Amino acid sequence: MIEYLKTTTFYKNPLSEWLIALGIFVAAILLAKSIRWIFRNVISKLTKRTKSNIDNVLFDNIEKPFAYAVIIFGFWAALKHLNFGANFNIHLNNAYKILIIINATWLVSSTVNGVIREYMQRSADKKSGSDKFDHSVIHTLNKVVAGFIWIFGIVIALGHIGINIGALITGLGIGGVAFALASQDTIKNIFAGVVLFIDRPFRIGDRIKIDVYDGVVEDIGVRSVRIRTLDKRLITMSCSKVADSVIENISSEPVRRVVLSLGLTYDTTPEQMQWAIDTLKNMPELVPEIKHDISAVFSNYGDFSLNITFTYYIRKNVDLLNTQSKVNLKILSLFNENGVKFAFPTNTVILEKST
Repeated sequence: MIEYLKTTTFYKNPLSEWLIALGIFVAAILLAKSIRWIFRNVISKLTKRTKSNIDNVLFDNIEKPFAYAVIIFGFWAALKHLNFGANFNIHLNNAYKILIIINATWLVSSTVNGVIREYMQRSADKKSGSDKFDHSVIHTLNKVVAGFIWIFGIVIALGHIGINIGALITGLGIGGVAFALASQDTIKNIFAGVVLFIDRPFRIGDRIKIDVYDGVVEDIGVRSVRIRTLDKRLITMSCSKVADSVIENISSEPVRRVVLSLGLTYDTTPEQMQWAIDTLKNMPELVPEIKHDISAVFSNYGDFSLNITFTYYIRKNVDLLNTQSKVNLKILSLFNENGVKFAFPTNTVILEKST
């Protein structure tokens, strides 16, 4: 049997050498599986005991590339053991170099992206909580970083197999300039989206005013911001336009100030006027949605009325319009019950009889 394996050839190599090559490749696969088992069942348990999460990120991203590196080496060693001629060995070595560099690039890219996700998301959570905007920007940043790493890795791989890197970089430079000119608006919006992520002038769900638009932010991407106006229309604005505009974040205000002018008829007595002022100052007891910081004064004598200026503040996170309605209804009800009349524009015409 042994003699048969040594004398019988297949593609110019004895079957015994083929079996040895197969054994090398199978051993590499078994070693790779063993490495992954050690990572999952031994190292992962050790890293979970540490306070820092960076070691978990590193080992989670090292596991697969390291195991595949062993398989690639085993495949190269198995074919290297066989004799296919010098020309085949040159191509084999080039293929091995490319696969190893690509595997290393994968390792670096996944590790860097894992670290970015870990620390940027943690920073965003500490700053103002997690939302879709955080995930969108982090996801895009990961893609950009991964793109640069892969371009660098591929250039290195091509350089190791004899391709002229200088000419390649020159070509990429010309292509890069053309691409930058063609996509400068997109790049500008992406950078503006990153600026919005860092500054955080608003979040999803906030009501904001930008230019003539007033509405609730529905989505924040790295290129555009979507706002649902009070008319229920969806407005999409580029991040660069939003970043360059004056933004009024209505949701971030601690209270909403409301100034109400009430005109009473000129037959209102001083006692009724004082009662009206005291009633308005007591309004937080009747409408709990407003604060006790109240101002109610007999402000001036108008053309048609005795005017009271009533200033109150609506608490945060309550329905603004509904609260204003409740205050107005309460004022109307109390004033009507106590005979205090609201004025309306009138003209008094005095006729004198000539003698």
